[in-house]
Amino acid sequence: MSQHAAPAMSYPAEPSWLAGMAMAVLWLAAAAATLAWASRAAGQAAAWLGWTGLLLSGLAMARYWRAGPRGQLLWDGQVWLWRSRAYPAGTEVDCPEIVLDAQVLIVVRMRNRAGASWVLCLQAQSDRRSWLDLRRALYARAPVSAQAIDGPGRS
Repeated sequence: MSQHAAPAMSYPAEPSWLAGMAMAVLWLAAAAATLAWASRAAGQAAAWLGWTGLLLSGLAMARYWRAGPRGQLLWDGQVWLWRSRAYPAGTEVDCPEIVLDAQVLIVVRMRNRAGASWVLCLQAQSDRRSWLDLRRALYARAPVSAQAIDGPGRS
């Protein structure tokens, strides 16, 4: 399939509930380990230090998750654009690189011409009608020119 066969589309991106759940599970595991450790800790100061670290790590994870990229990934049939609060008119990005495809969730990495980069977790539930169009656009390959096929100097 060539890139021009992929339909023009836009797809919403927001912090992933799955990533949030994974962080919550990791935090709960850390809380259980801290509880087990604190119950055996010899000094109260060490236990308080452990609980403080646990609380701060939980707040940091929640802040990181909430600050995740929000915007729209657009394919107009020629170029990919990322539109967000920081780029309201959109910024051209290289073709998003698929990092993980879990059928209902695709993680992509992309970079704009200025070098800014994003990792997006795109979820089917965000826009079920456009999900297959997004997948087609992501998996489509750029058309190969005739010169690239023939090689340089051949005609």
